[in-house]
Amino acid sequence: MIQDFGRDIAVGAFRGYRWWRAGRGGWLESPWYGRARWDAGENRARCLVLQRPRRWVRRRQPVDHSDGPPVLGCDCGFYALHEPPIEAPRETQQIFPWQTSPDLSGRGPLVFGVAEAWGRVLLGTHGWRAEFSRPIALYVPQDATLPFTDEHAIATRYRMPILRDLGWLLAEWAPDRPDLARSA
Repeated sequence: MIQDFGRDIAVGAFRGYRWWRAGRGGWLESPWYGRARWDAGENRARCLVLQRPRRWVRRRQPVDHSDGPPVLGCDCGFYALHEPPIEAPRETQQIFPWQTSPDLSGRGPLVFGVAEAWGRVLLGTHGWRAEFSRPIALYVPQDATLPFTDEHAIATRYRMPILRDLGWLLAEWAPDRPDLARSA
């Protein structure tokens, strides 16, 4: 890693765990904020706070977005976790829906998987927010079926595997845990 005016610069991409909503026609969509469709290749983040100020504002002071998302002090950017979520209490899932257990993947429109990120990436203790991201693998348990869409359509559109065993997803697609002590 190299330092650039107090920021660490890393070469390469990061992987992380996240949720998508499986939409009609084999599209993956952002599950909670905005329902934006994901492209198969490069997806560039945009700030929803700037688009819907009354609905998404969680901060009091304006934040400079001139370099693009993600920005410290704002919620913008694509999110993912360093570790897969474990079963959290229902109250926690309502406040932090991304803490839902991967076992619920495909038992409704939500699907769990791994994303890759690059560009401007802000690392946190539990995950990252990124400027660019793309889905690279999904997990749907053996006994689950995605409603409203065909899994084959998702796999074809995004050119990625849909794995039926969570252990395989974790073994083959798990992110490298960033050394947060070095980057602090």
